[in-house]
Amino acid sequence: MAKKRSKSSKKRTVKKVTKKATKKVPSVSRGKQTLDVGKVSFILGLGLMIVVGIIVSLADPKMDAALGITYAIIFLLGIVVGLLNITIAEEKEFLLACITFLVAANANFFVITLTLPQFGGLVKHIMLALSVFVAPAATIVALKAMYTLAKKR
Repeated sequence: MAKKRSKSSKKRTVKKVTKKATKKVPSVSRGKQTLDVGKVSFILGLGLMIVVGIIVSLADPKMDAALGITYAIIFLLGIVVGLLNITIAEEKEFLLACITFLVAANANFFVITLTLPQFGGLVKHIMLALSVFVAPAATIVALKAMYTLAKKR
């Protein structure tokens, strides 16, 4: 027979889960200010992908070393965001948003190129850079979620 949990036992379990879900992310202290590495990585990633999207669409360079390194930096910032920014409580919403974006972005590339030929390249390259940023973050969060599920068994 299964044991029934008391109300106080349930409350303690909820408190444990809530405490785990709200764990603090690493930060770097600079005097009185605290610099949150995850938030800075997110902001840098957003700014960098917009700049890269604009530069690539205007100059239309071939894939050279500088562009490859820039995309690698965006990719690494995505990994940092996946590791540091997303808590256990945010996993489901984040993964759903990432899946929705990555699937919709594929269709949007085609539609934007056809309907907005002047701005299609700009929007397409910004969305491509955003995909390079979002995909590793989603992968890391998905791996963390799978590990959490496997650990429960």
